[in-house]
Amino acid sequence: MERTRAGRRIALEWLAIATLVASIKLAWFVADPTMRVFLGDSASYLWSALKGAPPLDRSMTYPLLLGWLALPAPTLAPMLAWQTLFGALTALLLFGTLRTWLGVSFALACGAAAVFATEPAQIAFERFLMAESAGTYCFAAALASGVGYVRTRGIRFLVYGAIAGLGAASLRLSLLPVVLGMALLPPLVVLLEAAWRRDRRAMLGAALGLVVAAFATKYAHGYYQRWYDLWSTAVDEPSYSGREGAMRLALVAPLVKREHLARQGLDPSLLDQVGQSLRDPEKRELQLWAEDGLVVVIERSLGDHLAAERIMRKIATRAVREDPLGFLAFAPVIARGYFDDAVAAHRVADDMGIRGPTAEDIRWMREEFGYEAQGIANRASPATVWFVGARWWFTACLFLLVPLVAAAAWVNRRRGGDVGVYLVLVAAGMTAAHLLFSAIVSYRYLHAFPFVALLALAWLADGLRQNRANRAPT
Repeated sequence: MERTRAGRRIALEWLAIATLVASIKLAWFVADPTMRVFLGDSASYLWSALKGAPPLDRSMTYPLLLGWLALPAPTLAPMLAWQTLFGALTALLLFGTLRTWLGVSFALACGAAAVFATEPAQIAFERFLMAESAGTYCFAAALASGVGYVRTRGIRFLVYGAIAGLGAASLRLSLLPVVLGMALLPPLVVLLEAAWRRDRRAMLGAALGLVVAAFATKYAHGYYQRWYDLWSTAVDEPSYSGREGAMRLALVAPLVKREHLARQGLDPSLLDQVGQSLRDPEKRELQLWAEDGLVVVIERSLGDHLAAERIMRKIATRAVREDPLGFLAFAPVIARGYFDDAVAAHRVADDMGIRGPTAEDIRWMREEFGYEAQGIANRASPATVWFVGARWWFTACLFLLVPLVAAAAWVNRRRGGDVGVYLVLVAAGMTAAHLLFSAIVSYRYLHAFPFVALLALAWLADGLRQNRANRAPT
């Protein structure tokens, strides 16, 4: 009888939160049905989906989704519906993680999911032809799987986490450093906790989990890289993208010296052709894309894409190996940008697609998809206004994430110390990866941060509530 009653209660809770999230998403869908493009990412995705070839320097998974979900229709409108669904499922994952694994009260878990369902970054990028919505869903699934393993020691959650982590990285390459580390954290945390208690049986179980996590992650990512190698003519070895070497080199461009080029048989005087200030960390994006940037200068000098990729990977690796502290020094440069009003205003606007499509892009998008891109970059909508006004919310999610998660872990240490350690390490990894592996200030790259921030806020509030109740006189 008790089990039946508990099952009925759980079903009613899920029905209530699903109805609430669906209502929020439907309201936004009606208020702002505008599908937008971010150039040139969106054009690259669409062209790839049409031609059946992976983009040179972006996710190859998202064009597949476009091919399956949008191309059969005469317009791009179905992608708004699908991406809204991804956003709704991510909100439900937040609720489930809080309620099932962290034991947070229904009201707080429901509130966190409702806030996430209308959170500015989620709403805005559900309306962009971009991989953020699907990528964050996969990231949230990987995080929830990690919490599930720490709570239950169920090996299957490590496999789920590896697969979901690959999904996140394949959709949004900026998440790759995070998901690679996150895959091994759950069994490592459990292993350390078991060693602290000197529980040999638990240590053996965690060691087995570590082996499974490592194998599942290596196999999943290795398969993806081999798949890309087979599908793309832009690489001649397993890789995540056709310009992996170029992206690595641009990221560490200020560390590159003449001897690095000479070691690879390149003329060191090529650096004299670089028109962008090579030592300026804020010019790293231009080193990748500008005609006088370091990457384009090297590619042009070689005239062979595959050879250039191999050489640029080697140069980037050696540059970081010789000056790791110089690489770490880029993080404060990116951090300062979030507090520079001019930089922040430009980057918020850029994330909202102010770079309009070319006349050629407008033509073929109209012909192939019936999508009218003319003037789209200059048209505000409720979702873009909501996003633009949320600059400080995104900034808080980045810089307060670790202390917020740490506070939640401390308050809940008696009923979830191991989960708290896991979440603190994930938050620290997310923050460090963003500051170290982003060459620019980008609010778009913070798309997954609100999920963890709201999870921590709800868990912290619930821990304070329970501690206060436990201290109350009976």
